[in-house]
Amino acid sequence: SSFTMMKPTAVALLSILSLTQAFSPSPLGAVTGRSGTSSTSLAAAVSPLFAAKAARKKNKSVSISIPNPLKKLPWNVEKEKAAEARRIRQEAALLYRELGVAEDATYEEIVAATDAKIAKADGDIKKKVKVEITKDKILQLRLQQRMSGQIGEGSQARMERSIKTDADELARKKGGVKVPKWIPKGIFVPSTDEVEQRNNILIYGGLLFFALVSPEASDPLKFVGTCLFVFRTMGRGMPKGYGRGNPPPPAMTKHYPIAFIFSIMFYVLANGLSKFVMHQFFDPTIPEALVVIKQLQFLVICPIYWWISNNIQFYKGSSQAVSE
Repeated sequence: SSFTMMKPTAVALLSILSLTQAFSPSPLGAVTGRSGTSSTSLAAAVSPLFAAKAARKKNKSVSISIPNPLKKLPWNVEKEKAAEARRIRQEAALLYRELGVAEDATYEEIVAATDAKIAKADGDIKKKVKVEITKDKILQLRLQQRMSGQIGEGSQARMERSIKTDADELARKKGGVKVPKWIPKGIFVPSTDEVEQRNNILIYGGLLFFALVSPEASDPLKFVGTCLFVFRTMGRGMPKGYGRGNPPPPAMTKHYPIAFIFSIMFYVLANGLSKFVMHQFFDPTIPEALVVIKQLQFLVICPIYWWISNNIQFYKGSSQAVSE
């Protein structure tokens, strides 16, 4: 009876031992055997995915490349450019020989040679395509050479550029300089009168001289010089012979208002520009520097007055002198 009671207990113990052996790790030798298989083979046997990852990692580490810093040196760069230019010239020479044209052939000569080759092909599509490809390669190589500076501008291109430049220059001369609509047309009239040119030099040159030698008289000289500038601008181009006892007729003085307004505008611009220039070199808050600024303003104002008095004219009538 005792044997009968121990039988279920033994069966339960045997079952537990069997389960324990089934889920317990095997010894290294049982898996690897006697052949001494490596740990990588063990990982491959346990997990094929791990083996694939390891192989990819190994291949990736082998493919690392280090750039050569010496390629950036100037002489190496020039050497590479020379080698590339030589390669392009050799390739172009073969293409020119294949098409039957000279290396300095024009575009029209290349097209004519291409048409002649296609005409000789007698309907052979392969030969036609080959000729067209040769022509396209030549044009492409010429473009590369021109962009890299290996060949200069052709004679035909120079002639076309020269013709275009001459045409643009002629159109510019005909059209004139575009000015805003609010500026009267035809006011730019360069002086051809030697007496007028000499008087302008004497007036504005003398004004500049007296301003430089007498700084205290800068303000009065500026007022006097501006008045002379306005009067000369209003009367430029008008006939000689008119004066206080013989005033010009009203028809000849219609330009006075616009000439006066523009003369004042010219003064404001010249005065403002001269102040701006001098303030870059001197501090206007210092009294001594302010005197120097007023004195040196004439270095800017007088040349502007001189140029306007020689080139700007608002009077549109005849300049013929009035007989006494």
